[in-house]
Amino acid sequence: MKKTISILNDPGFEKKDQILDVAEALFSKHGFDGVSIRSLAKQANINIAMVSYYFGSKENLYIAVIERKMVTIRQYLTEAFPNGGNAWDKLYYIIDRYVDRMVDNRSFMNIVFTEVASENREHIVDFLSKRLADNQEAFGGLIVEGIKSGHFREVDPQLAIMSIIGPLKLYVSNPFMVKKMMNENTIEGCYSSVHRDRMKAHLKDLMTRFLKP
Repeated sequence: MKKTISILNDPGFEKKDQILDVAEALFSKHGFDGVSIRSLAKQANINIAMVSYYFGSKENLYIAVIERKMVTIRQYLTEAFPNGGNAWDKLYYIIDRYVDRMVDNRSFMNIVFTEVASENREHIVDFLSKRLADNQEAFGGLIVEGIKSGHFREVDPQLAIMSIIGPLKLYVSNPFMVKKMMNENTIEGCYSSVHRDRMKAHLKDLMTRFLKP
């Protein structure tokens, strides 16, 4: 199994950032197999050797695109609640951040969903699975914390998480279906602040009714 590496801590990040921006757009549109280093270098207006110099391989570049976008739930909670907070405040905050993050990065999220489902590149799937498992563990910990504090009733934490992730995955990865369901004229209209706020309010109401003692 190939070893994944963290590329984002190296010096010279500005040029890398340019390459990563182009790579993200191309991978999102064409998938991993549909993008060549040659086409990426042409799109970014750089020499092919520069991609190899900074990233080593297309797979490492692919991982770097994913790595820079993935923010952990633990990071969200630590930044927002350095001195603690009650379980409801934390849950509502995470729902807001999750909706914003997934809507703002719809193309990236589709990379993640496609890669995990395909299982074509084992070490990339392992990398993604670990990151997703870390988030699920932190999310589950929040549910358990709420149960122990008496804010939430006894529920299955893993299934509670799925109750949030499922609707969000449908929302960001099936734009044509969402367009019809929301009676919108354009796909972009489905992800306006109005519908984004609708999704946040719906998930909060759903979880409140589900978790309230």
